[in-house]
Amino acid sequence: MSKLHIFESSILDGPISCDKKFYDKSLTNQDIKQDLLERRLKLGRKHGFDGKRIVIPFQKNSHCNEQYKNGKYILINEKIITGYEDLWNLNIPADILLLPKTITGLVIAYPVADCPVLIAEDVKNQVAGLAHCGSEYINRELPIDLIKALQEEVGSKTDDINVHISACASSQNYIYDTYPSWASNKKVWHNFITKETDGYHINLRGSIVNLLQKYNLNKTHINISQNDTISNPMYYSNSAAHFGNQNKNGRFLVGCFYKEDDYPKSKVYKLK
Repeated sequence: MSKLHIFESSILDGPISCDKKFYDKSLTNQDIKQDLLERRLKLGRKHGFDGKRIVIPFQKNSHCNEQYKNGKYILINEKIITGYEDLWNLNIPADILLLPKTITGLVIAYPVADCPVLIAEDVKNQVAGLAHCGSEYINRELPIDLIKALQEEVGSKTDDINVHISACASSQNYIYDTYPSWASNKKVWHNFITKETDGYHINLRGSIVNLLQKYNLNKTHINISQNDTISNPMYYSNSAAHFGNQNKNGRFLVGCFYKEDDYPKSKVYKLK
């Protein structure tokens, strides 16, 4: 029987990104691509997958206005991935990727630094979904869209869905001087952006859990990583880098894949 494996890379794995700002200025684009490939292959050996079989969505944001409907999902199938030796640069414009258990060993993932990644699995039908849910995506209720995608594609029932929320910036340390301009959806952020003496504290985890519970997902089915990317030295963090800690300037990868039970290497997160 296949089982869903969830993993996160760390600073020890290096930046899982080809953005030039994370590398020595003397490196060429080709040097960076080769370096990233080697990092991906090493990460795959560590967790039990092929580092060339990682698919990430090309997600729209305020800086990249890709033309697709909010909450768009793509179900990964053999037709999409056939003919490519390395899937890293596969162009899939979408907010959400869905992965059926039948495509074992293929990873759906997203590189982040403070933003939570949501991984939801319909444990009955064994289909997993992944969505990068940074603040502007929470603002447009993407966590609910992730659940809707499973329901639309495979008829998932909320009682059969487990959700994992990755390491992300904690409300203790994720602070804005002024109320954030991206927080336009007041019902999403009510009680989850709070004004304190040192600024506006943003509770990403709480806002996500609140959205999921409003959509009738049982809280006991939500597994929340308590790792704070800003203060934990094992994670990259945009916020920490912005305030001077350049050691945390990079991206770590959050992903999942299906593998047979007898494959021993990867860590299994038990979703409550």
